[in-house]
Amino acid sequence: MNIKIKFISLLADYTGEVESILKIDEESSVKDLIEKLIIKYGEKFVSNFLTSQNELNKYILLILNDKDLRTLNGLDTLIMDGDEITFLPVIAGG
Repeated sequence: MNIKIKFISLLADYTGEVESILKIDEESSVKDLIEKLIIKYGEKFVSNFLTSQNELNKYILLILNDKDLRTLNGLDTLIMDGDEITFLPVIAGG
């Protein structure tokens, strides 16, 4: 399956890409996709996208086909061929 991945703002600086197409196995979850991204982007991805417990950084939102992943099944959400996942940095102000 092919999944389209988008990195917004400074997240694109960490990967060196704004957009990427990644091949993954059928019946893969978002967690499986993240494991592939760790292999593809290495330490820069790990240090900027994940916590020390290998969980997604709370300052990054994952959007799957225009839906916040937190409203679905989180990292256990299954992804389908042609899905689009966007990594979006959380910006806060006061």
